[in-house]
Amino acid sequence: MAASIAAQIYALSGYAASGLLAGADNEAGVDFDEMAAQWMTNATREVINILPKSLLSRCSKVLTDAKLTDGNGYPSGTGGLGAKILGAIRANDTNFSTGHVYQCREISYIDAYKAIDPESVEFATSTDPVFYYEPVTDSTSNQYSCEKVHIRPTDSTAVAKIYVVDYPVFTAGDTDTYDIAAKSIITNFPNEAEHLVILLAAIYAAQYMLAIEEDEDVFGPIIDNLQKRYKQAVDGLQGGKIEAVSKGKGKGLDLSKALAGLKAGK
Repeated sequence: MAASIAAQIYALSGYAASGLLAGADNEAGVDFDEMAAQWMTNATREVINILPKSLLSRCSKVLTDAKLTDGNGYPSGTGGLGAKILGAIRANDTNFSTGHVYQCREISYIDAYKAIDPESVEFATSTDPVFYYEPVTDSTSNQYSCEKVHIRPTDSTAVAKIYVVDYPVFTAGDTDTYDIAAKSIITNFPNEAEHLVILLAAIYAAQYMLAIEEDEDVFGPIIDNLQKRYKQAVDGLQGGKIEAVSKGKGKGLDLSKALAGLKAGK
């Protein structure tokens, strides 16, 4: 059976995100496993943001709307998004029939008024639809309001699909899709980049361990090694050699020995 994500983080950093400490509180009153889940969430977002376009589509999802009947944003009437858009299509019928589907071009929110101006080159039509972001609204009644996406033109018979990057939120101990204690892989994510996320989360964990244990001799080399491996993996990702990097057999630091030494010192 493959090691869980939490176990992989422990093997790299010595941070026990599962097992005996699962559910236990740290000095700040936060569960150890919940901290690791947050580090995985942060690490996944950071890695996704540097993925090449060829891999972005493998961590995406589709948002659909029944009809484009109003101007309040997407989905119809609400439109809260907060995700990176890869593209959008608009159909003139509800079945997305061949010959009735058109790719939307992106325009600036500043030019949004031009999308409804027949005299403008940005004017949106059923065969040349557009989409644009509406910025976050400064509202005291809803401080967490996020941007909306508008597709033009609106029509009572038109439908649309928006393809967005899926930023996962990891959890711990609930057997959910992104439960670090129950899952060994990252769902809806390119396999070639998965080890980058684990490495980055392990860096966060090792830095935490250094701050708590205050043992530079043990955790300093671990952090340095993890950071070098992460940088090498990122360079491989951006240079198109990610598979070779992930399967590399460099010697580096023997983490098992370092962690064994830490336990012996206790």
